[in-house]
Amino acid sequence: MVSEPIKLCLGPPIPDQPVMVDYHSLPKPVVGERIKNVLEPLHIGGTQLIPAHIPVGDDVYDYWLLLMRLLIMRHAIADHAANTSLYAR
Repeated sequence: MVSEPIKLCLGPPIPDQPVMVDYHSLPKPVVGERIKNVLEPLHIGGTQLIPAHIPVGDDVYDYWLLLMRLLIMRHAIADHAANTSLYAR
């Protein structure tokens, strides 16, 4: 468990008044509150929403790092491949 928010930062050039969006693609997805509020009640197995702060000038934006366990995704793909091959015979 993460005990405090992760600190992220914007890379240069940083505009004077950046427009923050609901989704940012970093090596891991970073989502805003609206997407978090949609995903959280779904209780999707193997996912975690880790709080992240993005300081920009005097403001701090709250976001969430979306982590998904790859093992679960591989299992679902393997199940799909197995089921598809049964019907292909």
